[in-house]
Amino acid sequence: MDSIGEKGVAMKTSKRWVLMLLTVCMLFSLSACSWLGIEGRLNPISTQKTASAITALVRSQPFPEQYYDAVIYDPEVVFDPNQLLEALTHLRIKPGYTLDFVYYLDFGFDTGYSIVYSHKTSEPRFETVEEYQAQLGECDPDLNPTSCECTDFIETDGTKAGYFEFVLFDIMRYQIYRIGHAQYGENEVITSKARLDVLSEEIGSPPEAGSYSWGNPFTDQQKRRIRQIDPVPRVIILDEEVTVRVVIFSRWGGFYEVTVTLAPDMPHTILNIDLKNLIMYDCGIMF
Repeated sequence: MDSIGEKGVAMKTSKRWVLMLLTVCMLFSLSACSWLGIEGRLNPISTQKTASAITALVRSQPFPEQYYDAVIYDPEVVFDPNQLLEALTHLRIKPGYTLDFVYYLDFGFDTGYSIVYSHKTSEPRFETVEEYQAQLGECDPDLNPTSCECTDFIETDGTKAGYFEFVLFDIMRYQIYRIGHAQYGENEVITSKARLDVLSEEIGSPPEAGSYSWGNPFTDQQKRRIRQIDPVPRVIILDEEVTVRVVIFSRWGGFYEVTVTLAPDMPHTILNIDLKNLIMYDCGIMF
């Protein structure tokens, strides 16, 4: 049942009112329907399958202990960020380029995380963060630079699913090998009621082998509010911009509605990000 139907049941509106509302949506499809949450809704099952696959892929990567001694690169034991694109079937990287990363590690601030970037397959990778930053500068993908911000070379297929996957990729590429204080930036994209239900019961439950249940349990009030969240992604495509709305969860912050506005054509420059906290939550763990 779509959100109009849900509102109709909750408010006990008449069928005539619903038909009038749908007529308004037909006449003013973009402004009216997008505002009502009808326009641009994606399939919660397929999008959740994709989001869960990316989350599981990132979380399953064991941290290379070599990074504790020195920031060195061994392709046999580190994660290949190109694997992110394997599950994102509506995205592709510009021919002649590949994804790679450098690792930032600061023992003084007890933090470490990966920085994913794009570079020509014909050129050697950067070995350090300093090498990467020295070459970053202003990037124009049309000039075929040696390297760039990785999303400058990621192209969608122009579908709503493609723009959703672009935002999903842009969120999850920051989740690789986060340690120490960088773990406060952990996020998960949620697109279905089923995942919300599992999450609300999973967190704080007794740990099991391979589980991800650590943290304070949700209160009954929080669980009631979680059930009221509509996690289904929405994508509105216009000539000059695309708007993508998703829900994310962080153990250090709670549930957020994230609305991203980006350019429809490659490079898909992010024009604006609006973040709205839906439910506050803190897992109670400090690093």
